[in-house]
Amino acid sequence: MSALEEQFAEIVRKVIREELQSLIGGQPDDLMDAEGVASKLRVNKQKVYSLVREGEIEAIRISKREMRFAPEAIRQFQLKRGIKAA
Repeated sequence: MSALEEQFAEIVRKVIREELQSLIGGQPDDLMDAEGVASKLRVNKQKVYSLVREGEIEAIRISKREMRFAPEAIRQFQLKRGIKAA
């Protein structure tokens, strides 16, 4: 990869990271996968996917088969449902 291509790639990574931060209100590293959400809510992964389909939990789709969840989206779901945060 040339120096120019490397600089361009770094700029793209920076822009993506900043956009993710604005979307989730935190660092991209803070995003949770469905398994983590299921553990936090004490449900199985299929229930998490069901809640996403029903519009109960907001998810960030990162590919056709993968999604991530912002901690704030989980907190909002817990508040709406009257679930104490763990």
